[in-house]
Amino acid sequence: MSKYTDTDKRFDEKCPIVHSECEDPWYSCPLSEEGCVDERSTGCTCGATREHENFKSFLHQELDRQREAILKRIKIMGDEGGDCLDKYVIKDVVNILEEFLDSQTK
Repeated sequence: MSKYTDTDKRFDEKCPIVHSECEDPWYSCPLSEEGCVDERSTGCTCGATREHENFKSFLHQELDRQREAILKRIKIMGDEGGDCLDKYVIKDVVNILEEFLDSQTK
């Protein structure tokens, strides 16, 4: 189980994958709502799944970067309770990223 399972779940709910559909269903992505009439195509052909995973990877990297920066500040201040605060720090960063996502998807 990934440490980002909850974050990924919330991200998927807020930003669902939308596969491309074309007027001619031959060219639609097989994973789109209308599907594709070309039966040779089975997986995503529009790149939406790949882009979705790339963005989640970026969010994971950003969460790690923010977490490390905050923990570094805690250690500089001499707080030995950094590990105890870790889960709360990650929740705060997740909330900040979610607010950003909300503002971008309106």
